[in-house]
Amino acid sequence: MRDQGDINIAVDWDDLGANGIERDKPISFRARDVRLRTAMQEILRQAGGDVSLGFIVAEGLLRVATKSKLDRDKSVLVYDIRDLIVNIPRFTSAPRVDQSQLPDAPPIAGFAGSSNPIFGDFASENDDQVDQRIRKADKEMVHQVTDIIRTTVEPDSWRETGGGDGALRELNGQLIVYNTSSAQQQVQDLLSQLRQSRALMIAVEARFLIVTSNFLEEIGVDLDFVFNAGTAGFDPAFNNQQQALIDPFTGSRVLIPRQVSRAGVIPAVPGFGGGALGSVTPASPFLNPGLIPAAGSAIPRSGFSTPLPVAQNSIGLANPGNINTGIPGTLSQSVAEARNAGINFAGSYLDNLQVDFLIRATQASRRSSVVQAPRLMLFNGQRAWVAVVRSRQYVSTVTANVAEGAVGVQPVIAVAQSGTSLDVQGTISADRKYVTITVRTGIAQEPNFEDFQVQRASGNSPGIFVRLVDQETRGLRTTVSVPDGGTVLLGGLKQVGEVELEAGVPILSKIPVLKRAFTNTTTVKDTQTLLILLKTKILIQSEAEEEAFPRLGSAG
Repeated sequence: MRDQGDINIAVDWDDLGANGIERDKPISFRARDVRLRTAMQEILRQAGGDVSLGFIVAEGLLRVATKSKLDRDKSVLVYDIRDLIVNIPRFTSAPRVDQSQLPDAPPIAGFAGSSNPIFGDFASENDDQVDQRIRKADKEMVHQVTDIIRTTVEPDSWRETGGGDGALRELNGQLIVYNTSSAQQQVQDLLSQLRQSRALMIAVEARFLIVTSNFLEEIGVDLDFVFNAGTAGFDPAFNNQQQALIDPFTGSRVLIPRQVSRAGVIPAVPGFGGGALGSVTPASPFLNPGLIPAAGSAIPRSGFSTPLPVAQNSIGLANPGNINTGIPGTLSQSVAEARNAGINFAGSYLDNLQVDFLIRATQASRRSSVVQAPRLMLFNGQRAWVAVVRSRQYVSTVTANVAEGAVGVQPVIAVAQSGTSLDVQGTISADRKYVTITVRTGIAQEPNFEDFQVQRASGNSPGIFVRLVDQETRGLRTTVSVPDGGTVLLGGLKQVGEVELEAGVPILSKIPVLKRAFTNTTTVKDTQTLLILLKTKILIQSEAEEEAFPRLGSAG
């Protein structure tokens, strides 16, 4: 062992011989890739038989003797336990989106309805109070560590428990141990195991993915006819022999103006035929049969045919602005902008047959993706949270203040908060392959405010308004088991709205080819998908150290 390990070994042969241990006792032991401590323990176990043998390492020397003799020699060692007595808070008062309508979900710090601050758990404490509370927690942790050592490491060797002369004290995070080498080794092993179990952390990354897809297509044709349009507004004059009257000075045909206007303004009520109209003023000359030629000696006169309009307005019935799928961001609600981006073609053909047409075609699509990815690092078994919020104050109500001869109101201010919160509590499995994690997430969109008048203005007194809040919130609470480095889909919501609208003229809208002039179609499709993803990663400090400093690890 001395040659193989290149170490200094001193064997107390007098002590071993006094206990019947022979120098030439045969020992059979073969192993590979084991620690020196393990090999020495196995060799001494075979050599001692019923006699307990042991060894200690001190000042570069490994000394072998019986355990009873080694226990008579005690030493003092100091262990730094400041990393073990640090109190890891669990942050149980984590913020969440206010979902008071759901069971067992009252508003918690940081969101609507809560009076607790979202940042600074000790905002109501001064520095001295915080320091005293931390010191008290550290003392409790020191007491727990020392109590564990006394009850698990050779309990009979301590003065406080077994009546021995071993001592255990703590000073400023330093553990002072006076005991045998065997007990010292057990204390080292215990503290090392505690550190290994505590040196586990969990990296959590959540992703709130909101994908919105909007589509709009409108194809509209408005085709209007006016038969006998040449007799509208200005009519040619004929004599009784049905001969056209010619102006002798210019040589042009004589036209007789009617008492109405062809412009799209309010025309005058004609004298003839007005009885049928009553006091109603027609909106358009072409669309009212009461607008007939006036009486007179020239032809045409009463009894002649007036313009015969044939109009349709199915393009208005298929207006996308009248469609609402209920999905946010729909293009149908911004129909004015969408139509300007399309093609508009209009015109008129004027003759005895007047044709007015309007062709409109629009196609628009939009796809947006919004990702929010909060991240957290926490210890094994710890509960932690992260929140990014925005607060907006508004007048929620008013309180009347009545005095003698006067009445006033006191505004009551409330806070509407929007943002994202992630609250998790994770526990690593014993084989360090899975993480059981409890998740509480919340997303609150930016609120919309609507003014509501509670009292109208009168005289010199202004009106009194309060603000009503319209806000969309999304929340999720669940417990899942995720493999190390894996990603799990916690949940989500998919909203789909689709409206197809077709309007046209009966019969004519069914004739092939010709139906295109008498049919209007509009298609609106909106989709919004919310996905909540969670990825966990177990971080082991020893593995991270080996990865970051591979040369140091191999050298040790």
